[in-house]
Amino acid sequence: MKPFYCRKRKGSVMLFILGVALFLTGVIAVIMDYSVIEMKLRAPAVKEHSIRQDAYNGLYAAIAEIKEYLEIDGALHSPLQGWGELLTDGRAMLPKGSKIEAKAVDETAKLPLSSLKEDELEALFYEMGFSETDCNYIAQKFLDWTDSDDSARIDGAEKEDYDDDEAMPPNRAVRTLAELKYVKDLYPYFFLENGEPNEMYEKLASAASLENTGENVNFNTANELVLRAIYKMDEINFDTNIFDAIQGKTGGVSDGEYWLSSAADISSRGANPPLRYVGVDAKFLRLEVSARRGVLTYRITALCEVDGSSLSVKKIYEGFVR
Repeated sequence: MKPFYCRKRKGSVMLFILGVALFLTGVIAVIMDYSVIEMKLRAPAVKEHSIRQDAYNGLYAAIAEIKEYLEIDGALHSPLQGWGELLTDGRAMLPKGSKIEAKAVDETAKLPLSSLKEDELEALFYEMGFSETDCNYIAQKFLDWTDSDDSARIDGAEKEDYDDDEAMPPNRAVRTLAELKYVKDLYPYFFLENGEPNEMYEKLASAASLENTGENVNFNTANELVLRAIYKMDEINFDTNIFDAIQGKTGGVSDGEYWLSSAADISSRGANPPLRYVGVDAKFLRLEVSARRGVLTYRITALCEVDGSSLSVKKIYEGFVR
């Protein structure tokens, strides 16, 4: 029979081990609770990072596809070539449950707002529906906002014409059409009382581009307002045959190319072309890529310039769509 003190020591050891086990169990429970909380907190961030990467994968794939069209066709004339809707062949590799959409918008379809002269602005505003008096008034106010000098036009407004609490003319090209809110007296022409853009704002946005800094407009993608404004600038009667010429409904069409591939195609297809801004290919593109996973959507807008067979990204805007 073992001595009493041996049994007592053995019991103490067992109690000690049991206490340590209970303590460690508590510690593990706390760590697990903390880990679960951390995982819940970090999961959205990880998911957001992942969907952003999906969007960039889509952007890279879209750029590669655009470059293929440039290499094969030599130029981007019309979305009918296939470059309007991108990534339809599933070339963008994405995780299960992710969806991606990509499209190319031709900014060359619009007039280059930053380089329009006074008479050209007046022609555009007239075709938008403003009276001749308003056209001249709006054009002068707008040009004084953007030109590099401080000399006010007759109906214009320079810094001394603005109140101290008003935004001052920056003497540079507008960076967003929202700046029209701050141009002296132009607010009611382009905005509703609640600050929302009105019909004239939307027309201007559809016809004038902040990204097209070139000298031409792509007639293949230009809308009717743009075409009418260009004819008005040249003081030439608008030729409705221009639509059939652009669509290849008249004249000769070869190899299924219904779009204009040269300015001479307009005349050869029976239309009377204007004298200025006549172009037949895209020089400035806006690539819009949206990646979706569940309720999250991440969008990337890349502003690109086409130079020959090369495509370069000039600006990128990105963020979640709320």
